[in-house]
Amino acid sequence: MAITADFQIVVNYGIQGITLIEPMNEEAQNYLTDEMNIYVMDNGYAPIREYDVLSFVDSAEKAHLYAAAI
Repeated sequence: MAITADFQIVVNYGIQGITLIEPMNEEAQNYLTDEMNIYVMDNGYAPIREYDVLSFVDSAEKAHLYAAAI
């Protein structure tokens, strides 16, 4: 059984100290905006501070959402 990630975490995209979170489905998008109050840019990515990534992943897992780093 294949597991599909709800979020993709883009670690080294070009700006030091910032990581991008990409919601891969509507539930993930709603979680970012409604539950976490994280701004999502027009291109669909949500920028967060690099040192907040582990906290984000932990919170997402508690909400039964899966994040994969790329």
